[in-house]
Amino acid sequence: MSTETLARRSIVVAVTGASGALYATRTMAALLEREWHLELVVSDYGRRLLRDELGEAASIDKMAEYLAAKYGPAVRNGSFTLYSNRDLGAKIASGSQAIRMPTPNVSTTNRTQRPTHSSPYQNVRICHWKCDSSHVPRTSPAFT
Repeated sequence: MSTETLARRSIVVAVTGASGALYATRTMAALLEREWHLELVVSDYGRRLLRDELGEAASIDKMAEYLAAKYGPAVRNGSFTLYSNRDLGAKIASGSQAIRMPTPNVSTTNRTQRPTHSSPYQNVRICHWKCDSSHVPRTSPAFT
């Protein structure tokens, strides 16, 4: 993957100690399959969560092998950089870290109509879900 592509298709993924290790690993796998570069931060409780919910094979130092074994070799299309959750000087912790944010083109000419958005991220959904799997959007490509 070229440096330009890497910069364009990079996303920060943080894994905390909240239940849902399966969702975290499936999200990582889906992004990696699509050639994204993950800037990965895992808290101490996140590390414990991965081992407790998915087994020792899913410990963070074995994550690449775990994802390939569980979701197939296509996860090797992408890459990830693991940052220490204690490194306040990490590249992603800096206010000068270059990021790409979607900039919606919102039409306000008619307030009764829904805004129209023009964004390279129009098909990306950012979801916050609870531990109960009934809250997981089944239409998301990451979970099919």
